[in-house]
Amino acid sequence: FASSVELVHVVRDLPVLERWRPHAEAATNERVDLARRELAQVAGNLPTQAPITSRVETGPIPERLAEIAVPWGARQPLLVLGKRAADRGGAPGALAYRVLTISRAPVLMHVA
Repeated sequence: FASSVELVHVVRDLPVLERWRPHAEAATNERVDLARRELAQVAGNLPTQAPITSRVETGPIPERLAEIAVPWGARQPLLVLGKRAADRGGAPGALAYRVLTISRAPVLMHVA
């Protein structure tokens, strides 16, 4: 039995009118680049011997996380959702609740 760590960050697409799409895509690309840098920093600080992979995706966050964490074969993922205490937007726990209701993997929530 071998374990591995897969770090995934999902950046939400910005819902905008078509005329603003280029600006929204540029903003999303900036957020993806920032998320990649942050994941690389997290991966570098994890005290583990297990292999670590990381990736950043875009789309609806709960749905993408649930799709990514589908168990198959010997792969039995555990989702750990992180939230910084200073994050804004939406009701507290709304994203976690949506992930919990559609995911087939166990979900842990960590507030830093």
